[in-house]
Amino acid sequence: LLIDMETDLNFLKKNGFLVLEKFVEQSTIEKIKEGFEKHNQFLIDQKLTDDLTDKRMVATEKIINYCPEVIDIINNQKITEILKQYLGNDFKILNAYPVINKPLEADANDEKNFTSELNICCYHHDQIGKQLKLIIVLDDIDENQNCLEYAIGSHSLRIIDKIIIKFFNLFGFFKGWNKNVIEHIFRKLIGKHSAFRKETTINKKYNVRQIYAKSGTIYFFDTNGYHRQKPANEKTDFSKNRKTIFLDCVPDVSSKRAKLKMHFRSLDIENYKKIEKFI
Repeated sequence: LLIDMETDLNFLKKNGFLVLEKFVEQSTIEKIKEGFEKHNQFLIDQKLTDDLTDKRMVATEKIINYCPEVIDIINNQKITEILKQYLGNDFKILNAYPVINKPLEADANDEKNFTSELNICCYHHDQIGKQLKLIIVLDDIDENQNCLEYAIGSHSLRIIDKIIIKFFNLFGFFKGWNKNVIEHIFRKLIGKHSAFRKETTINKKYNVRQIYAKSGTIYFFDTNGYHRQKPANEKTDFSKNRKTIFLDCVPDVSSKRAKLKMHFRSLDIENYKKIEKFI
């Protein structure tokens, strides 16, 4: 177990992603799926499916009430240890939310798309610093059906950027920054979106891995790395959506600074007590 843990952790640190195939037992996944559908109906009944207010955020965090098995997954020894080793012993969960992704056609080289719903089909990083997304796969994801595309190794800081960040830190700037800073400043100066990259640029610089998985799989990826939802192609079935549950996990210091985070106060007392140490 320790050897497997070390192997998985080293892979995650080097590549920026990690896939644990069929990690969750089928019986547990079926319970989560049932709760997922009930929670989605709750959002529909409350007319909050397209709402972007705080009310929607509070309603979304209730996914834990409908799918309490998610807490057991977080408490799994291997999952907890990976998060601790990567983010620190005091890592926190910023958000937990259900995701229903529909296939999208997009010009992945069109920067204006980054300000629309099509931004997930454009290569980007999440502008939050060090963060792992933990994804619980409910529906099978294949290479033609909304899979994640990840630029391997793009999460890592270059040595020159580390030196510059330490220099800026002396004056109180870029505290907790975990992204290449030279590129960021340059793109800001020329009026370009600092998080966006064209597909051609990514393909020249990085190897891109398509991450697809069977139901019950868990995968992580570092959101400092460039990633996107793969745009639809001629083999995509537009009648199928991808259902997953996402958890945003960060170091404690990042949690304190985060502007968008859930407080989970709407949870049942029992569920809140179980997740309290992670928030």
